[in-house]
Amino acid sequence: RLAKQAQAREAARHLQAELPEDAHGFSELVERAQNELQDRQRASAALDDAISERLGGKRDD
Repeated sequence: RLAKQAQAREAARHLQAELPEDAHGFSELVERAQNELQDRQRASAALDDAISERLGGKRDD
């Protein structure tokens, strides 16, 4: 249990947040983390697409 709590505290720190004391706060933090992950995945996909387009365009030159 302490290991999981330490893991959760570290994850919260990466989000620049404190580990909440109650379940509601924890669920809000989980939602925030999920949104952050989705945003980063979208940004990564957009970057991959831009790189692919750029490389594809260079092959046509």
